Amino acid sequence: MAYHLNKRVLLFTLWIKRCGVACVLGLLFLFNPAVSLAEGKFKELYFLNLRNTLVGIHVRDTQLAFQVMMNKIIRTRYPDYRIIVAFPEDIAAAKLAIDKQRGHVLIINSLDFVDKRQELTLEPLHILSKADQPTQSYLLLAAADKNFETLAKQQHHTLVVENGGSGEIARAWLSTWLRQRGYKPVEPFFSAIRVADKPSRAILPVFFGEADTCVVTESAFSVMAELNPQIKQKLKILARSPGFVNLIVCTTKHIDPLDKQRVFDEAMAINESADGQQVLTIIQMKRIFKFESNDFAATEALYRNYNQLSKKDG
Repeated sequence: MAYHLNKRVLLFTLWIKRCGVACVLGLLFLFNPAVSLAEGKFKELYFLNLRNTLVGIHVRDTQLAFQVMMNKIIRTRYPDYRIIVAFPEDIAAAKLAIDKQRGHVLIINSLDFVDKRQELTLEPLHILSKADQPTQSYLLLAAADKNFETLAKQQHHTLVVENGGSGEIARAWLSTWLRQRGYKPVEPFFSAIRVADKPSRAILPVFFGEADTCVVTESAFSVMAELNPQIKQKLKILARSPGFVNLIVCTTKHIDPLDKQRVFDEAMAINESADGQQVLTIIQMKRIFKFESNDFAATEALYRNYNQLSKKDG
């Protein structure tokens, strides 16, 4: 019996790989009563997730998976709701959707949030984090036998950062850190900047001597060091940032108070349910936290300092 069961699981897994995630989730969407969009009137809630919040993912499959799981969670308690998910290319596309009243909830990079909060009338509800706390520190890493002073004297410097919103925060922090020490910001200081779609691809070039430095989150570095202890031995932390918020879940002016409260409550329950964990995994997050101003203070200060220094640089 166990053999036949395992064989069926194997065949089903192979079928999933052959059909693709979108195909399988499409069937789930049609036949699972918890998420089926049968004919009838629904209260539609539009969730927008800016693409720079996710790196190294298949956009179409991730969007569909996110929509399926959000409908499954929300409609278990509120069967008259329908969740529609879109992944706008950029802020301009998100603004267009919001202006057309097709944006009630927005997942946005923290620096973009500070920049566009007033213009888009955004209200923060939650913080999404890849760690067990709402904020994460960024690390500037180099080979263990080097220090920043020796690197600064080199004619050429190579930096690797993550793509997307996390990389934008990393660059803003590193530029500010450099300028406060009398150096030029990231773009002139480093003669070559490489972009990686995941932390491992930022760390390994430094580990193998193919790049001088990289910036990754402390949690990503810890995970890599656990998998390969040599990473911790061969790499040195040159600088550590304060704890910054990466992603914010916020609402727009088009959501009514009851819907906002329900979104808040259901989001806070995501951490404790199996379906909620699947949602977090889909968008590459670990936990969701209530937005607190104290947690966000360092991120606001980074935005302010980075922009002030950028204006001085002309």
